[in-house]
Amino acid sequence: MKKLLAVAVMVILLFGAVCIANGAERQIIHSLKDMNDVNIIVYDVDSSVGIFSNKLRDHIETNLKNHIPSLRITKDSDNIIFVRIIAIDAGNDVVTGNVATSVKRKLYLEDRKTPVQAGVRNYANIFFVSKSSASKKIVSLLNDQMKSLIAELKYVKKYHSAPEVRKRANQKKEQIRRQQLEPKKELWSN
Repeated sequence: MKKLLAVAVMVILLFGAVCIANGAERQIIHSLKDMNDVNIIVYDVDSSVGIFSNKLRDHIETNLKNHIPSLRITKDSDNIIFVRIIAIDAGNDVVTGNVATSVKRKLYLEDRKTPVQAGVRNYANIFFVSKSSASKKIVSLLNDQMKSLIAELKYVKKYHSAPEVRKRANQKKEQIRRQQLEPKKELWSN
């Protein structure tokens, strides 16, 4: 009886995990769909740890252009990547802080005519390192966050862009049409 109960609980947990994963995938698709341009804003960083806002912005821009060449980077885009890095000297040659990246898009709600800026993806990491390795750690964490964002953008562009969806729909229609044109075999022959 205990084994049966354990199996039932595992099935329920597995089904719940699959449903949550599917919901998370739909959320990623919906929030990043049709994102063709972006503005990158890096908040001022304490330069005492060896990180400068303009260099980080250039690093992010280069990374995005290398991996997603179709993504335009413009200052007047409604899609914004905010990067905020907080680094605090904790004394004893130790730096602590966090690296946070947020993707915001202008969305229109059904009951309002005015657009609302909404955060659609958020990434954050906390670090606690020596002062000498703080800049390397910050860049490493930022690269990890950018890898996640780039992977999600590539997935959405590859499988859920308008031309790709139309292509799959047309392939399905063609397959159905071919099946309808095939001569039907008689079950009973004379």
